[in-house]
Amino acid sequence: MKNHNSYTAGIPDVWYSAKNDLWVEYKYLPISKPRNPVFPDLSPQQQRWIIDRQEEGRNIWVIVGYKLGGVILKHHSEFAGGLSPAIFKERTLSIKQIAAEILNFVQ
Repeated sequence: MKNHNSYTAGIPDVWYSAKNDLWVEYKYLPISKPRNPVFPDLSPQQQRWIIDRQEEGRNIWVIVGYKLGGVILKHHSEFAGGLSPAIFKERTLSIKQIAAEILNFVQ
């Protein structure tokens, strides 16, 4: 389910529901290759929502896409400290791989 509510800030972009629920916030970096640590551009409300729900035991991912694919951040500690360019490159998945990760997780 695509989420958009002008009155409730912080809720992730998409909610996937099957055997497992998964909330995903998508961010895009308009770069071809990161040169500095990567921090997804999350608002304070988004950060608070994600942290609070993860502490409740819910599954929330932040997927940071860019020209070559994307990186899945599965815990708020990963986006709080940022990812070095080397780790970001190492963890980059293709769009098909990201879709497969989501599908495998929720099934």
